[in-house]
Amino acid sequence: MKKITVSFLISIITLSCFAQVEVTHSYDYDAAGNRVSRTVLEISNKSLKSDCHQDSAWDSEQNQHYEEFIGKNSVKIYPNPTHGLVTLQFEKPIDNSYYQLFGLSGQLLSEAHITGTTTTIDLSRYQTGIYMLTISLNEKKETWKIIKK
Repeated sequence: MKKITVSFLISIITLSCFAQVEVTHSYDYDAAGNRVSRTVLEISNKSLKSDCHQDSAWDSEQNQHYEEFIGKNSVKIYPNPTHGLVTLQFEKPIDNSYYQLFGLSGQLLSEAHITGTTTTIDLSRYQTGIYMLTISLNEKKETWKIIKK
């Protein structure tokens, strides 16, 4: 029995060394119970990579992002968590849109218009914590939780 258990554990550890990304989905619902948005969070498993003797220069934060559709346009938000800069990368060039950054108390901290395909938001002047990022694109709004380390 011990041989089977040890063999099973070794195979689990070996398989986990090849795991690249953990994908987590979360959904938001309105008061009537209808799903109104989906958030996909991909988290690279740095601890398993370190245990498997992968490249030590590998930076897990570069591989963590939200990817969502606002209308027909895809947006990636990365890195999350961040130490300062957050990048918004759109699939297609954007006009007639803006972002708003809120603290958990609901206070508006920053807002700006978005143009082109890439926008960078600087959170370095804010304290460590959780912030809410809302992107408005052609009258559609989506909100994401951003963690500042």
